[in-house]
Amino acid sequence: MEELGQLWGQEVLIILEDDDPIFKQPYRLSEVEKALIQAQTSELLYVSLVELSRGQYVSTIVMLTKKDIFGNWIKCHMCGDIIW
Repeated sequence: MEELGQLWGQEVLIILEDDDPIFKQPYRLSEVEKALIQAQTSELLYVSLVELSRGQYVSTIVMLTKKDIFGNWIKCHMCGDIIW
């Protein structure tokens, strides 16, 4: 398991203008991306950086890739696509 480090700072409180749930259809993902998301989410849950929610608010996930020093695409980062 990769070392994630520590989370520093204050708890975030988001104040909404109304109570309408925010929902956006998920992007299409390959089976490999789905497996990576599952693995990264499980790791974040294990180290308590995220928690499960049964809320009505949904944010889509995008997988961003990074190149290594040789120009090869090797690392995938899971990011939330924020809806404003």
